[in-house]
Amino acid sequence: MFHESNAQRDGLITREEDPSFQPQRPDDWVISGPHFYVGTPFNKTPRSSCTANGHYDDIDLTAIPDDYLPRAVYRPGDRDGDLRAFHQAIPEWPKPRRPEPGRGGFWPVSDAAVPAYEALIGEPLHRHGIDPDRPGARTARQFGYFIAWEGDVEGAVNWLLANDNRREARISPHALPRSGCGRACRTRIR
Repeated sequence: MFHESNAQRDGLITREEDPSFQPQRPDDWVISGPHFYVGTPFNKTPRSSCTANGHYDDIDLTAIPDDYLPRAVYRPGDRDGDLRAFHQAIPEWPKPRRPEPGRGGFWPVSDAAVPAYEALIGEPLHRHGIDPDRPGARTARQFGYFIAWEGDVEGAVNWLLANDNRREARISPHALPRSGCGRACRTRIR
């Protein structure tokens, strides 16, 4: 949720009132108060020219198509269309956290890193999260849930990725992560 004035100042959203903004996908739709109401998912839509509080029209839910998106007075991103600040301002849940004694943690695991994590834990890795291909989930990540994290796990994952996930790969001093194989080879996660 954004504070409208501060979010505009910070380049998170840009006001477009004349003409109002017509999103093409749910990811582009910035929802504001008049859009919804109790029991009404689509309540009002801004008129093409929406320069005052009363410049909204009711939405007839029986007359809209399945892929309908109301107009909006805000669009994501700054005036130049840069969306980085907008995406960075969306809170992430769960927050990435390494496990601590007596408490597990969710850690982001990319598609490419799954085989390396599976090589470390010795079993299939089940990831949790929202599918980033779903509407509104462009910034979503997949997380592994770990109950133990010992040693330089990230260094070990990087080493495994660089060596095709072969734990028995020949070790060249030039191919080692900065932490050195001594710590990386003794890394364990569960």
